Amino acid sequence: MLRKGEVVFTGKIDDLLHAQQPIIIAKGQNESDLNTLLSIAKSAGHHATIRDGALHVEGPKEWAVILNKAAFDAGITLSQLTPQLPNLEETFFEMTGDK
Repeated sequence: MLRKGEVVFTGKIDDLLHAQQPIIIAKGQNESDLNTLLSIAKSAGHHATIRDGALHVEGPKEWAVILNKAAFDAGITLSQLTPQLPNLEETFFEMTGDK
């Protein structure tokens, strides 16, 4: 993969995808829970944003368990908790700086 004439990655597509930071997508039962979930993630040192009505947290998929417990302790019932790896398109744009 090239960016502005420089090689930014060489190898198999599977290796490229597995090298990317997983994303955990979480939604509370109430949309008003998103800011609390955002605070939980950031206070744990994770980069997180609210996008499309859901919390997107950069972190290992194993951290989803900790987020679930912290949400429960804060009185939040999660309606979605989905760890996922970025797809090829997202990975390409992240590595090339294009959006």
